[in-house]
Amino acid sequence: MIRRRLLIALVLLTAPRAAHSEFQPGVIIGTYTLRPDGVVDGDTLRVTGLKRSIRVLSLDTEETHGELTKKQRALMTTDFAAYCKEMQGDAPLPRKYPTPAGQLASKFAKSILKAGDRVVLEKDDPNASSKGSYGRTIAHVFIVSENGKRWLFAERMIRSGHSPYYMKYGRSKRFDKQLRAAQADARKNKRGIWADGAQCYPRYGTILAWWERRAKALDWYGAQQKANKAPIQVGSKNAIRKLSRRVDKPDPVAVFGLIDDKDKDAIREHANGATLRIGGQRYIEVEVVGKELAAQLKLKQLLGELIAVQGPLDRKGNKLNERLRYMRIVVTRAEQLQTPGAPITAKR
Repeated sequence: MIRRRLLIALVLLTAPRAAHSEFQPGVIIGTYTLRPDGVVDGDTLRVTGLKRSIRVLSLDTEETHGELTKKQRALMTTDFAAYCKEMQGDAPLPRKYPTPAGQLASKFAKSILKAGDRVVLEKDDPNASSKGSYGRTIAHVFIVSENGKRWLFAERMIRSGHSPYYMKYGRSKRFDKQLRAAQADARKNKRGIWADGAQCYPRYGTILAWWERRAKALDWYGAQQKANKAPIQVGSKNAIRKLSRRVDKPDPVAVFGLIDDKDKDAIREHANGATLRIGGQRYIEVEVVGKELAAQLKLKQLLGELIAVQGPLDRKGNKLNERLRYMRIVVTRAEQLQTPGAPITAKR
């Protein structure tokens, strides 16, 4: 009886409310219906009429699937803290792995959505692509009620405490205020992942601070674009071609990009300083000259961060093949390298 009352209270507290953002031209992707198998997990849905699954914008629920050993499965149920330690290993940044919180998020999504629900998909920005990594559709998801009112699925999941507000790749341009409010409400009332003793990722303080820095860095880049002062964004489609035209020119080149935490060679310290890779898969190198300068810049803390670098561009980096070398920028002064998202002060 007590469990039933608690469930009813949670449903009432997190009941869908009408989305209070104004319509923007160019954001509509389409209107669909939820498939019978429409809830893949807490942040992934399927609808009729789209072959691709939908990765819901602003959500990042914990994992439900993953290859686990017998030892890991046993630890998850008998000693969750030890399980998290085992799954994190020596990774410098928080890792993703299956948790009971991920299962609860999926279960909650299935409880508030049903096959045949009318679903409206929208972009966050009219100029943004709706196709993301792994071939999925990236979109805000609105559920249309029988009375014609619609509610934002991400807000409901965040307010119920089944996901933090996900801004690792930028804050929502349309719904930032209401998603922040939903997260604050969930934390205040200790719902879901914010509850005492919740079996969820143990490092949300670190995670949220990291995402906030990246969102601020992208805000900075957007402001530079508006002022026509934006550096070349390494990792974007045409960046390498643009940079190739600037090799060995007298004027310094300004670039902006990611030190990819999934790249084991993203930061390599050596006797003459350090070599960084900026831009992910389509990267260029940043050569930091001198061990003292490398230490001053605290390079290890740049892993997973968006940075801006300015300096001369040449092709004296590591060999790409027998004919070509990676382009690189040489850094000899600390002011050549910036972290636009804010200084990193928290211990990782």
